[in-house]
Amino acid sequence: MSKMRLRTTLLITAFLCTNMFSQSQIRISYNPKKAETYTYRFITDEKSNQSVGSQKTTTGNRLEYVIDLNIKSKNTDEVHADYIFKEIVMSFSSPTMSFTIDSKNKADNTLDINNFFDCLIRKSLQIVVSPDGSVKTVTGFQPIMEDIQKVISSANETDRRIIGMFIQMSFHEFAVKTGFEQSFKMYPDKEIKVGDSWSIDKSTSVLKIMNNVVNTYTLISINEDLALIDVTAVSLMKNESLNRELKEEQKGEIELNIKTGLPVQSSLSGNSNTIFNIQGIDVISSTTKTITVSLQ
Repeated sequence: MSKMRLRTTLLITAFLCTNMFSQSQIRISYNPKKAETYTYRFITDEKSNQSVGSQKTTTGNRLEYVIDLNIKSKNTDEVHADYIFKEIVMSFSSPTMSFTIDSKNKADNTLDINNFFDCLIRKSLQIVVSPDGSVKTVTGFQPIMEDIQKVISSANETDRRIIGMFIQMSFHEFAVKTGFEQSFKMYPDKEIKVGDSWSIDKSTSVLKIMNNVVNTYTLISINEDLALIDVTAVSLMKNESLNRELKEEQKGEIELNIKTGLPVQSSLSGNSNTIFNIQGIDVISSTTKTITVSLQ
């Protein structure tokens, strides 16, 4: 065979193999290994600028926590796991108040905050998850909340506000359920190939605040056991009490382990702008937000 024919044959073979690989179909679902522990770091950064007339204020908050996801048992319908807090860092800044609390550096915190962290760190919640990534149940709050209430009852006023802010943001059943599904409920209901897109629609309602989120995913590439997925999240929040709507769009990508269905690394960021009127005065608000998730 001549060199030219050999080269042509090799090029055609490579093209066919690449084309077959790109067209190969995969099925992804929430499928962690039994008796395995997965450690994740979640970080949410948010900065808001608000203008009321000539007055401008900037607030920022950052919530970072590390959890162990200890897979206890699984079957075809659900996965049972312990959700264990390992580290928590929360910071907030505004013109009137700024603070940082860190479970790893408790010497910098007040005694009340130290006691609050002791209620959480190394304590576990029990979580049951379906193969599509939706959370069936979250249990185990009662004994932890009983300990937290004891801390709150003896805390000073500032620490009560900080503890209450953390509980409102992230430590209740709805927050844990929603936060988990934001990171893990992404799976299509069929086999997919590179270039395919699918959408997941989520709607929630809390205290007359309706929130509808449509996440659209596109499989960009497959490299051995890893899939790269593009994601666009569009949310519409309606506050019936204030007669206010807020539309937000975020974009990012997810690096996913095909075998376990677990994200290895993901990032989602975006911004929103809104104008609403309070007693004849326009309030202009802009917010930037970034959420990252990484397997440790």
